[in-house]
Amino acid sequence: MKKKAISKDVQEVTDNSIFRQAGEMIGSFGAHIVNAKDMVVDFMSDEAVLAKNAAKKMVKQVKKATKRTPEKKTTGKPARKTKSGAKKTPLKKSAKKVMKKTPVRKKK
Repeated sequence: MKKKAISKDVQEVTDNSIFRQAGEMIGSFGAHIVNAKDMVVDFMSDEAVLAKNAAKKMVKQVKKATKRTPEKKTTGKPARKTKSGAKKTPLKKSAKKVMKKTPVRKKK
């Protein structure tokens, strides 16, 4: 029995199938990336809603707490005066830097 030689049509089909498989792999990578992105977006939107609700609860608690505390009444008492014998120290002045004059260059 003689073995049949592989015809050119069969070789082209196998070559095309390799490229087709590579294309399918790239497409599946893209599909996985899209699915992962959708999952992340869903998770983040849920977390954003939870964060908004928690912020609203905190604002309500703060408002309730501020309503409960009575306002402080100011009295007409004068403020305490400082002792007249206390000396105020003057602010220290920084020393001025002396600028050196640069010699004038002659033009050629």
